[in-house]
Amino acid sequence: MKQKQKLRLLGLLTLLCAGLAPAYSWAAAISTCIEVNSQTSLQSTSLQKLVETELARFPSHQMAAENCITTLHVETFPFAENKYITLRMSGEVPVRFGYSDTDDLVQKIQKGLRLVLGNDPVYLKDNISQYSESQRALNSLKVQGTARFRMEIFESITRTGQGPTYGPGLAAAIYKGSKELFIFSRIHASMALPTQEDVRLYRPLEVGLDAGFNFELNKTRPVAGYIGGGIGVAFLRFEGVVSSTHETTNELLIQAFARAGVRFFRLTAFDMDLFAAAYLPFHPVSDVDTTLLGTHGRAYTPQLQLGIGVGF
Repeated sequence: MKQKQKLRLLGLLTLLCAGLAPAYSWAAAISTCIEVNSQTSLQSTSLQKLVETELARFPSHQMAAENCITTLHVETFPFAENKYITLRMSGEVPVRFGYSDTDDLVQKIQKGLRLVLGNDPVYLKDNISQYSESQRALNSLKVQGTARFRMEIFESITRTGQGPTYGPGLAAAIYKGSKELFIFSRIHASMALPTQEDVRLYRPLEVGLDAGFNFELNKTRPVAGYIGGGIGVAFLRFEGVVSSTHETTNELLIQAFARAGVRFFRLTAFDMDLFAAAYLPFHPVSDVDTTLLGTHGRAYTPQLQLGIGVGF
C-alpha cells in the first residue's frame, strides 16, 4: 500500500469511536379501574379497599374511577371447604390462589398483582423500560422514526490475487430511523483510471446496492458511535494487461457488510459522519479465460470503504 494511502487509512480509523450506553425514559402510570366480586364472608367493599391499598404500591398503574385504560378484575369464591381468589386484567388469562385467612389473602393479592400487572399488555406496550434491548430499538424506529437523505464520498480498497486496487467513490442513501436504530438503502459507485503503476490491474468500475441497519450507541448526545451491517449486491469490472494483451473481467457479487463510524451534530437537522465499511463476498470473482486476477483465474475480493458523509 502506498505511503499516502496508509496515512489516509490510519487517519480515518483513529476518528472512529464509541458513544456511551443508551438511556431510556419511563412512561406515565396507566389509569386502572377495579372491579371486585366477593362470594365469601369478606364483603366486597372490604375487598375493594384491600385491593386499592395494594395497587397503590405499584407505580406502573394508578387507580381511577373513570376513563380507564385497563381494568383489574378481582373475585373471591368458595369451593368445597376452601376459599380462592382470582385476579386478571381485561381479557387476559387470570391467576388463582387458595387462601386460608385474611393475612394469607393479603399475601396472595400482592403476589397476584405482581403477576397480572407486570404482564399487562397495555403496560408492556406503553412502558418501553420493560422491553428487551431489541424491542426498545424496534419501538423507537416505529414510533419516532423519520427519513433522512445522505450523501457520501469514500475511498475503496479491493483485494485481488494481484494485490489491492484503489478508487474514489460516491454514495447516496435513504435512512429511516429514530434516535438509535436506522434502516437504510444505499447505492454506491467507484471508479479509477489506470496509471503507470497499476496498468497491470485496475478496477475501472464498481457499482453496488446495499440494504442494512445502523445502531447508535448513544441517543442523547450530539456525537455518537454506531455499528451496523447488512447485505448487498455489487457489479465489479477489472481491466489490465496480461502478456501485452488488454483483458477484462466482470462479476456480479452478493456480499455481506459490516459498518462502523461516528456521527456528529446528530441532534440537528444536518449531521456528518466518518465511517468504515467492510464487504465480504459470498463467492470469488472467477474467469477461467484470463489470469488477470491471479494464476488460477479467480480471486476472492473483499473490499474496505473509508469515507465521510452528510445527512439532511
